[in-house]
Amino acid sequence: MKIVDIGCGLNPDVRATFFLDQILQHKNNFVQGDAQSLPFKTNSFDLVISKYVIEHCLSPVKYIKELMRISKKNIEIWTDNGACIGFHFGELLGIKRPDHLYLWSGISLANLLTILNCDFSLEYTNNNKINMRGIKKLRWLAELRFLSWLPCRLFKRDLKVIIRRNECELL
Repeated sequence: MKIVDIGCGLNPDVRATFFLDQILQHKNNFVQGDAQSLPFKTNSFDLVISKYVIEHCLSPVKYIKELMRISKKNIEIWTDNGACIGFHFGELLGIKRPDHLYLWSGISLANLLTILNCDFSLEYTNNNKINMRGIKKLRWLAELRFLSWLPCRLFKRDLKVIIRRNECELL
C-alpha cells in the first residue's frame, strides 16, 4: 500500500512510505515540494495523509483538489479546531499562531468539502497533546448548568477529516 504524508515536517506519520515537505529532510522517499502543486502523478497513492497543513495554505480549495488528484482511495486531513475554540481560548490553549492563514471549525471545513462535492466524515479529537492542561482547565465550563449549550467539541483541540476519494468529483 502506497501512503504519502504531505507536510510531514520532522514528525512524519509512521504509516507513510513517501514524504513531502517544503524543507528537505534527507530521508528515503522524501520529496521537497509545495502542497498546492504536488509533484506526483494522478492516482499515485492509496492513502494521502496531511496533518496541520490546510491552515497554512493560501488556497485551501487548490490544496484539497491536489490531495484528491494524487489519491486513489482515501485522504486524511488533520487541522486545529481553532475557529470553534476562538482567539482568546486559542491563546490559552497554545493554538493561536500567526502563521495560520485560516482558523477552521468543523462547520467551516464541512462546508468547504460539501462545496467540493466530497463524501467525508469529520471527527473532533485531541490528537495533539500540546497544552492539554489548558483544555482540562476549561472543561468545568461545560458542566455549568447555565452554559449547557456549550458544545463538548469546544474542548477538542483537533479536527480529523476522512475524504473517500472515489466519491469526490474534481470540480
